[in-house]
Amino acid sequence: MNQERRSRVMIKKDFQKQFLKLIISTMLILLVVTLAAIYIALRIQITRAGFAAYTEVRLIEVISWLNWILPLSAVLVAGIAVYIGIRLSFKIAGPLYALERQLNMINEGKINSVQLRSDDDELIPLAKLINEILSKRPVK
Repeated sequence: MNQERRSRVMIKKDFQKQFLKLIISTMLILLVVTLAAIYIALRIQITRAGFAAYTEVRLIEVISWLNWILPLSAVLVAGIAVYIGIRLSFKIAGPLYALERQLNMINEGKINSVQLRSDDDELIPLAKLINEILSKRPVK
């Protein structure tokens, strides 16, 4: 089994928390603004339409359902944002963690080059550049 295999979800907690905050806040702001605009537009249109009393009461019931649906959808979107944020941040935090660890090992003289887990890691170009620099340095 490959020793570099990553199994933890939060490797670089500060980095991943900042990433999650950005994704969640962006998604929630977009959701709240969109749903608020729909809600306000419905209220204005119902008031302007001059419906009969029975129809207006029924439409008010629909809007009261929206009072429940809007917060629930915000919670659902937040959950999805957390899942997506963790997955995306892990694709960067995992290779970054491995890269830092291997650079420390190079500094201690334990290894001579950086090798990330697979070719789909986001930091492969950086690892290649580091290896190129390391190959050009004089041997101690």
